[in-house]
Amino acid sequence: MSRVCTIGDGVPTEQMRLCYADFARGNFAAIITESVYIDQAYSQAYLNQPGMVTVEQREGWRRVVDAVHAEGAAMILQLMHAGALSQGNRYHQETIAPSAVQPRGQMMPVRGYFRCHGR
Repeated sequence: MSRVCTIGDGVPTEQMRLCYADFARGNFAAIITESVYIDQAYSQAYLNQPGMVTVEQREGWRRVVDAVHAEGAAMILQLMHAGALSQGNRYHQETIAPSAVQPRGQMMPVRGYFRCHGR
């Protein structure tokens, strides 16, 4: 699951920092992030999905984690690789997966995901 709320560069935004801090403020012991892509090749599943690849992305997550820790909660980063089911990747148009069998059907239409702005 991903809120796909970056501005396209995969860097967590200030709005994401505020949102995760709000979750932590709700007396949760731990917060699990949305899905985060892990390489600059084939793992990105959605455009505007956050990543954990570049220095800028890592620093963006550091600000989010610091805000969550400040509210007393732990933070768990949910790593993901889209495999053959990528619906938007800024690094490659084609997909790659461990199986030679291609997924059946067609890509789901892009719909409005979770609200990224406003609280």
